[in-house]
Amino acid sequence: AAAVEYCADHPVDLVVVDADHLGDAAFRLMHQLRRPHACRPVPRVALMGRLSRARRWRVLLAKGCGLTKPLDPRALDAWIVRSLGAALSGPEPKLLLEPAGAR
Repeated sequence: AAAVEYCADHPVDLVVVDADHLGDAAFRLMHQLRRPHACRPVPRVALMGRLSRARRWRVLLAKGCGLTKPLDPRALDAWIVRSLGAALSGPEPKLLLEPAGAR
């Protein structure tokens, strides 16, 4: 209930729900978050966890995205950029080491 109230009161672009933690309540939460609201756009919702075939179908029916655990950080970052666009996803990462050709 707190997540739904927060999203109703604040602009939220992206929500990630942990299905392993919430169980079947995760799908109810996804449906509540994806409901159209008069004062805000509907956020993108991703369900994260160990996703069986049945869970994947439920995610698709709820118009969400499924992220399988264990998460690859690069794949997660790419998904966030695709979902939000480059403008909302944060600054470009800086290289810690120079490429070999730049030395």
